[in-house]
Amino acid sequence: MPRYPQIEVELTGHDADPRAIIATVIEALRAGGVSHPERLVFFQEATKGDADQVLRAATDWVTVT
Repeated sequence: MPRYPQIEVELTGHDADPRAIIATVIEALRAGGVSHPERLVFFQEATKGDADQVLRAATDWVTVT
């Protein structure tokens, strides 16, 4: 279960660039009312590894469709 299951992010059919995924999730978190410090935690988690880590972090934080 993601940390913010009520926030949905559609990644299917979008740019698979890790930076674009991070930006999309951060924008969804912002729009969902998630605080700036929490968004920074997501960013740190998403950027601590490779491209697969970006996807793992996204699914840990939001509902990915």
